[in-house]
Amino acid sequence: MTHTYLFWPGVWTAEGTYWDDQARPIKAVGRSEVLHERKGWRLKGSLTALTASPVTFVNEYLIEPFPPGADYTPWTSKNPALGTLQGWFVLIENAMLSHFVSENGTYAGLERLGMVSPNEYVVEGSLFHVEKKLSSWKMTLRRE
Repeated sequence: MTHTYLFWPGVWTAEGTYWDDQARPIKAVGRSEVLHERKGWRLKGSLTALTASPVTFVNEYLIEPFPPGADYTPWTSKNPALGTLQGWFVLIENAMLSHFVSENGTYAGLERLGMVSPNEYVVEGSLFHVEKKLSSWKMTLRRE
């Protein structure tokens, strides 16, 4: 399979489950916009946990386009709550893996994006603060 997420500009919507630091499942929705710009690829994303008072997490990534023949590339993100994150995307067959760490080293996480079809991915991930898990998520991502 040839990956489409990140590789093609467009808008993706997501729905699924977010688990908080107490492992409570919460319905969640999200949106990602992938832009290909001269200085690199930009990903503007949000995830909203649909609690009684919904909580929205926002990230904006700057991704170096994958060099020809490469199966990995770096990215950085500005996150209002976590600060600057640095990470890598790695391609393994139909999966795209991402791991990241905050600039000060107190936050780290991982994410797996499994391609179901060119227009659908299943996204699973988790965020840690030092040695404590803060959250996990499992979302279905669909291209509009």
